[in-house]
Amino acid sequence: MQYFLYIISMFWILCAVLFIFFPKKVKKIFLPILYAIPLWLWAIIVLGAAVLFWLSASVVANPVLVKILAIIAVIKGVLCLVLPKSSIEKVWSWFFSWSISWYIAAGVLMLSLAVYLLSQIPYQIIIS
Repeated sequence: MQYFLYIISMFWILCAVLFIFFPKKVKKIFLPILYAIPLWLWAIIVLGAAVLFWLSASVVANPVLVKILAIIAVIKGVLCLVLPKSSIEKVWSWFFSWSISWYIAAGVLMLSLAVYLLSQIPYQIIIS
């Protein structure tokens, strides 16, 4: 489960750097990717991440953040399954209508969450 946390933290750091330094390109890159994947597949991906977050909570020093992320992921996955596509697209269009400064703020928040999560993972990895 440590590997999942390392991978998700590195992904968040990558996205945060993109959000901070290239916010205009984030809109152009992520929007077509977001609409290309069907909602049911997004729901499965998010619910799978929720299960992995919940299982990896025992690995970190302070499991509260990881369990909160798991609960948020479950809520997002269920909403992707239950809500109509028009409601989900309204949320996506609201997110992509943010100003550049909000993208930078979201990137800083993502970066701080990723660094905090990395600091909670024990550094002892044994490859067997």
